[in-house]
Amino acid sequence: MDEQRRKRQYLEEQYYEEKNKIHRQQEVLSNQLVNFRRETGQLVDKVNYLTKNDQWHKQQFYHAMEQSDHLIRQEGNRYRQQLEEKEREWTRTYRKELDKL
Repeated sequence: MDEQRRKRQYLEEQYYEEKNKIHRQQEVLSNQLVNFRRETGQLVDKVNYLTKNDQWHKQQFYHAMEQSDHLIRQEGNRYRQQLEEKEREWTRTYRKELDKL
């Protein structure tokens, strides 16, 4: 009985450790995206200031920035989905191991 309890406790600790690790990675990703957006906004402001009267270059720049932003959002979402899938996988594994005990 003690052995089973120790195994269960060990599995539980591992599960929560991995779950917390995944949540930390998600938080880091969110912070990186926020920082990227802030820095991009500052860059856009500088470009606007430097190209006050050049409408064609502004349009090209905005188009390029929109494309980059879209790609970054896609990659961020893809990575977030991978982390969520990893968490679901850990949950399934944890439950299977508990059922074995």
